[in-house]
Amino acid sequence: MIVTAFFAIVPKLSFLVVFVKLYFFVFFKLYTFFIQFLFPLGIFSIIVGILLSLYATKIKRLLAYSAITHMGYIITALSLCSIGGFDSFLIYIITYVLSSIGIFAILLSFRKNPSFHKVRNITDLSGMLKSNSLLSFVFSLLLLSSAGIPPLAGFFGKFFVFQSLMESDAYLLAGSVILLSVVSSIYYLRLIRFIFFNNPDNNVVFLTTKLS
Repeated sequence: MIVTAFFAIVPKLSFLVVFVKLYFFVFFKLYTFFIQFLFPLGIFSIIVGILLSLYATKIKRLLAYSAITHMGYIITALSLCSIGGFDSFLIYIITYVLSSIGIFAILLSFRKNPSFHKVRNITDLSGMLKSNSLLSFVFSLLLLSSAGIPPLAGFFGKFFVFQSLMESDAYLLAGSVILLSVVSSIYYLRLIRFIFFNNPDNNVVFLTTKLS
């Protein structure tokens, strides 16, 4: 889990530092190329990340695959080569990194809890609410923020990406981003479902779609 947290967070911070300079000195001069190349790349990354996350059964893999989706949103914002796109990129990556730090911090804290020392699969989160209600609530808020649910911070990251697309007259891409954002919230809701509605002390089975 520590290795997964490192590769999910640290590269994003390095990417932020390097890209701030390259964005203004290189990318603006290649505007036409980046419009044609990064637009489809961003959408492709979002779609691939969503499909992989929907079928993930292990928590580490789900978070790793969801990182692909988030990078898709970031690439989409950067492909605009505009000040609005750059601002939305900054807001998105900051909110994403902060949410990721919180999510991995809670997952790593499970190792100190005898009931959760073997948390690997999504179903292992069952009973978390009964064990620690406060931690469950905070963890759920972080997941909802990553999903872009208003009024949490993650929502504003996706909102500004959408706004920058609208300002650049990329209406079709903006509509696609909204639709994919709604679909991507499914795998975060799966985690929350197991936290709140699956109790290991009973055999109640909730009617949900099994994607894995």
